[in-house]
Amino acid sequence: MKNNLEFHIISMSTYGIGLSGGDRIFIELSKVLARKNSVRIYVWEEGWGICRREGVKSSTLVLWSAEFWSKSGFFINYFARIFISILESFKLKLENSDRVVIYSASEFWQDTFSAIILKLRYPKIIWIAAWYQSAPNPFIGFSEKGKKNFFPNLRALAYWFVQLPVRPFIKKYADIVFVTSEPDRANFQKQDKKGKE
Repeated sequence: MKNNLEFHIISMSTYGIGLSGGDRIFIELSKVLARKNSVRIYVWEEGWGICRREGVKSSTLVLWSAEFWSKSGFFINYFARIFISILESFKLKLENSDRVVIYSASEFWQDTFSAIILKLRYPKIIWIAAWYQSAPNPFIGFSEKGKKNFFPNLRALAYWFVQLPVRPFIKKYADIVFVTSEPDRANFQKQDKKGKE
């Protein structure tokens, strides 16, 4: 990629005070990119705190505030962050969109729906989507520690459901997909008009 690009990193899915693997990836990526490019990271209050503790300059951070909803419990806060990120992505103005790169820091809705909206509003941008690991289909059974189960736990079911609506959009609209699991590479490889990958 050329230098002097605008990188916009959407990470509204951060939660808690701990640092996840996905948080570490986007934070370190932002530091490298900021050496020669303009970087903006869109976070809510907890993401802001994580970034500042990890040495990210406050000048690169843009607050999409969700603190009001943090007192209402996890689920209300979770869906409030989805709504806020969607609303803010409709308001975001991107000039010179052919020099803009959007990085959605996870496949969670808070990050991915914003990137989808921005890609549809500005087709010339480059969208890089992060995808950490495909959840197994809960309706065909799965193995856990060598034991065959026919009913997944609620967490596994929720993770599968979260990925279900965003996967086709990522496959269709994302220009690049960062995967951390080798089996997922084939799921997102695109073919050219001659059928070559």
